[in-house]
Amino acid sequence: MARAGITYQDVANAAQRIRQRGDEPTVDRVRSELGTGSRSTLGPMLKRWKTGSEAAADLDGLPADLVAAVKALHEHAQYAADERIAQERETYQALEQQWRTELEEVRQRCLTLDGQCTELGKVNETLQIENRIQAEALQKEQRRAASLATKLDACQEKLSAAGAAAQEMRQESRDIRSHFEHYQQQIAEDRRHERDQFHTTQSGLEAQVSRLTQQFRSSEQERDTLRQQRDQINQRYEANQEHAEDLREKLHASQANATQWKAQTDAQVATVDRLQRERNYDAERMEKLGRALTDSEKQLAACQQRISDLGERMAAVDDRNQLLDDENRHLLQEQAVLQGQLKQLQTHGAK
Repeated sequence: MARAGITYQDVANAAQRIRQRGDEPTVDRVRSELGTGSRSTLGPMLKRWKTGSEAAADLDGLPADLVAAVKALHEHAQYAADERIAQERETYQALEQQWRTELEEVRQRCLTLDGQCTELGKVNETLQIENRIQAEALQKEQRRAASLATKLDACQEKLSAAGAAAQEMRQESRDIRSHFEHYQQQIAEDRRHERDQFHTTQSGLEAQVSRLTQQFRSSEQERDTLRQQRDQINQRYEANQEHAEDLREKLHASQANATQWKAQTDAQVATVDRLQRERNYDAERMEKLGRALTDSEKQLAACQQRISDLGERMAAVDDRNQLLDDENRHLLQEQAVLQGQLKQLQTHGAK
């Protein structure tokens, strides 16, 4: 596409300067002289200039006023056509630049939306991974809570068994004391009724008393041990209760975090959907701009066709001017012949 502003007069002046230097004007020399322009633009203008120069060379016998009027008419028509062509080109270039700018903006926005979608996808994946981690931790805590609850039930069963054993030991201790009292009564009766057998049975009774006392002491120690075990079980039960309460609080916190993460994930999904809709809208707009660009290209083709038609019309005008020039030369020749005949008649009449 030639630079906007190159007219036929510029080409004509450049060709005239080249001819004045003694060179034959060509497309390359004119282009070098102007410093810009394409062959497709400069060629027709240079051809017209050469045609006009040859026609001017053939108009030496015509009146100057007629030649000047025809030249002025030709140059005015050519200038108007050049101006119209330049305006059409400038309008098309402005529209094309505007459409290209809008198309580039839409492309950049699509790239930005693609980047945002990618980032949101990564954030969504990260949130899903964290959600899975939180869910696994929650399941572990639930299994641990269930295990602790099982252990707590076992401890409670052990505590109940220890309480039952302690009750049995207390009953056994009471039975031993009752037997001991019974033995003491029996010994007293035996002492009253069988004083003679006192010395022989005293050692056995003392041994039996010692054994019963030892059993009582053992039962007391075992009772103390059971009490300690019961206290330890109670302490462990309280500790397990506190730990279970902590686990319940962590479970509630984990559930709250999971709910929060789910809400954030839903919000991110909604954002991704909105960005996808915007991206689809931009794609539709890009498609519309593409159709508008196609229409502009069609308009450009129509403008180029109009330019070609104007060129043909200008060629027809040139042909018509050439025909008028031929008719003028023919009329001038007939006028000269008639003037010669008139002079001959005047000379013949004078004689």
